[in-house]
Amino acid sequence: MSGMGFDVVTNGSIETMVANYGRLPGAIARKYLKAAVRRSIKPFVPALKAATPRGATGNLRRSVITVVKFGTKVSRGSGESFRGTAIGIVGYSRKGKKKNQKGDHSVLVEQGTKPRFRKTAVAKRGGVKARSKFSAGQGSTGTMPPKHMLRDTLASKKSSVLSQLESEMAVSLERAVAESKRPPR
Repeated sequence: MSGMGFDVVTNGSIETMVANYGRLPGAIARKYLKAAVRRSIKPFVPALKAATPRGATGNLRRSVITVVKFGTKVSRGSGESFRGTAIGIVGYSRKGKKKNQKGDHSVLVEQGTKPRFRKTAVAKRGGVKARSKFSAGQGSTGTMPPKHMLRDTLASKKSSVLSQLESEMAVSLERAVAESKRPPR
């Protein structure tokens, strides 16, 4: 998946919530923290789809996905407390579930291409070129200007995603504390 990220400069309330998640059992903290991160990055998806140009097939726009991962594997146990990092990723899928969701060319659209020129095998050897439509000789493949749809969308939505993250983490923390107080089934 190709994507861009940004470092979160945490203020006191987010650090306090992360510390409170660390006091919960690992399985419960993972469940609710993952849900909070997923809900906080969800508004970013329609904005990215709107900024993504619709090409001839529309595959790039359909390939926008969200993924929530955890940075460490030590938080998987049910008896231990949560330690680790939750990572929310929004970007373009290289392998879609359907055939028409491939976004493996997203880096070319985002960053553009430099000018390139083609040479036939005969032209490289310095020999006589054959006159056919398939051996046209040298020519320019052209350039593609950068569109910067991911970078621009990230810059415009960064503050709203961070405020949404803070509120979703608070709601999920309350739910996680309530679940941890319930007796096991």
